[in-house]
Amino acid sequence: MNRQSKKVAREHLEGKLHEARETLQSPDRLERFLDRLAGTMKVIPDENGWFAHVPDLASLVRDFADKKFVEIPAPTLFIIVAALSYLVSSYEAAPGGIPAAGHADAAAVVAVGWQLAELDMDRYLEWKEKAGRPFAD
Repeated sequence: MNRQSKKVAREHLEGKLHEARETLQSPDRLERFLDRLAGTMKVIPDENGWFAHVPDLASLVRDFADKKFVEIPAPTLFIIVAALSYLVSSYEAAPGGIPAAGHADAAAVVAVGWQLAELDMDRYLEWKEKAGRPFAD
């Protein structure tokens, strides 16, 4: 990803941070978001390519909502929810799924979110492995 793409992706991500905070402050809103995310995950293209990190990011948010994994710094959680929120919004804005041009934008936002949250995601994935939980459940 070039510098300009990364800059645009960060701007999109920052634009979703307020929404992410509001989502995380309301258990009902968080559940609705997770339901919408589950629907989006069924139709995103190339799960093992551009969107390979989405299942693990979504799993962390689910485990946080279920109070199974709460050892996550709030800023990291905001970033993850913001990135996933951008993905969901991109999907819902386009009839029939994410338009081709939206693939790159959504993938870039998810990639930047992953990069910013990578150390905490590594801790989460290590916890998940030690707990014997399947990945991307």
